[in-house]
Amino acid sequence: MVPHGAVEQKINEIYQVDQNEGPAAIVVGVPDSSKGEALVLLTSIDIKWRRSAREALQRGPAQSLDPQIIRRVEKIPLLGSGKTDFQRLQQLAMEAAK
Repeated sequence: MVPHGAVEQKINEIYQVDQNEGPAAIVVGVPDSSKGEALVLLTSIDIKWRRSAREALQRGPAQSLDPQIIRRVEKIPLLGSGKTDFQRLQQLAMEAAK
């Protein structure tokens, strides 16, 4: 199982994300015929995948967990309760992986 939270935390550190307004980066796994799972990064921040970011992700608990797909979203979807809408995130990730 890929520790998605470790990737999200590392991205938040790299890009110095202030999470007071809610999550800015969520990693979702989608089926991949060759690897079993592909990582999709859904983010509300403008991420330019720099070499330094890739190198930072390859150290520590997020080792070798480089998202294969990055999709910019206006805002991370939330439920009426304020919790993350994982069903909608999965749908967005599947669309991005097509």
